Amino acid sequence: MTQSLFERLIRAVIVLVGRLFYPRIVRIGQLPDGPVVLAANHPNGLLDGLALILAIKRPLAFLAKSTFFANPIMRLVLHAFGAVPIYRPGDVGKPGGPSANSGSANTVTFAAAHVLLRQGGVLAVFPEGTPNPGPALSPLKTGVARIGLGAEAEYAWKLDLRVVPVGLWFEDQTRPGTAAVVLIGQPIVVAELREASQRHPEGAVRALTAQLQGELGAAVMAAQEAGEQLEQAQALGLGAARAPGRGVGSARQAVGVLLLALGALPALVGHILALPGRAIAWVILQGLARRHRATVGTARLVALIIGLLAGWALLGLVLGSVYAWEWGLAVLIAGPLCGYIGLRMVH
Repeated sequence: MTQSLFERLIRAVIVLVGRLFYPRIVRIGQLPDGPVVLAANHPNGLLDGLALILAIKRPLAFLAKSTFFANPIMRLVLHAFGAVPIYRPGDVGKPGGPSANSGSANTVTFAAAHVLLRQGGVLAVFPEGTPNPGPALSPLKTGVARIGLGAEAEYAWKLDLRVVPVGLWFEDQTRPGTAAVVLIGQPIVVAELREASQRHPEGAVRALTAQLQGELGAAVMAAQEAGEQLEQAQALGLGAARAPGRGVGSARQAVGVLLLALGALPALVGHILALPGRAIAWVILQGLARRHRATVGTARLVALIIGLLAGWALLGLVLGSVYAWEWGLAVLIAGPLCGYIGLRMVH
């Protein structure tokens, strides 16, 4: 799908903020070449997709529930990340939901997914359907199996399509600056279900969904174990970092001290200019957190982005009105730049 310059800019900004939000994302495993339906657990709302984008080096397209597209701002963000709406029976009558039969509404969605896979793309899906912060998987929806089997059947079972389970783990879903693990599990070869699908299509859908439930559950458990090991390694690394170094280690420490000294003043300016935005973000978060308790991390990121943008704009407008327009422009430039330096130094 062709994207506008504005959509590419939105994508770049969100990815940049995402790297600050999760500065330590560890990817374990390698995504296979060729067409892939990537099926991940869904513990952290929209930040799950962001973690996949940061960890997976191949371009991703997403399936997102259609009601998200009813919000014009959310629709713009989803289009920036190549998202395609999926229509759920429970959303009939809701803004953005299907008007009648969700199956017929999804015909266009499935067709677009088949074309993407024929072109060798990667389609990312969260088959639990709704965010689930708990360690145990919810029963999976059948969409992944229907898309995978349908795509292979449409193209004469020659796609070599893989369904790949991906386990996600977050050190702290509610706090920025923490670590995450993206673990790529055992791929499932869809063509192996060719005979079963030709004999009994619905039975093949159920069989593939059950197989994915088991493989994804194993990937989630492995990601949790890797996350616990990462936390232990980080704790040990903090102690080792205090030991005096020699040679290359000493040189790196000297460079680090120099960068710290050079960045101290811009970082301080960034934190001062961010104060109005942080206050606005706090107010926004109070409302979002009450309505989205299962996705507090997503609410925090959204509140932070909106708050900082509003804070810089407000501060620039006030200074530009009281003094001169150059002051306002300086805030609009220095706020994001110095704020970025400040966040990098903190994380």
